[in-house]
Amino acid sequence: MKKYLIIYNGNVGTSDNKKIAEQTKLYLEEHGRSAVLSPTQSREDAVSQVKQSVEGFDCLM
Repeated sequence: MKKYLIIYNGNVGTSDNKKIAEQTKLYLEEHGRSAVLSPTQSREDAVSQVKQSVEGFDCLM
């Protein structure tokens, strides 16, 4: 089973990034994928999460 990490920042922009991330996770799981949500607080936080997660997931989003 492919494993996805969905990184999002719910504190920026005008769209509902958390809701979009949750919908993406649901879609992936409905299609036989494993997905983990990972909220961030800043760009630096997102970069750090990517560096820490690159080996444990098949796809980072």
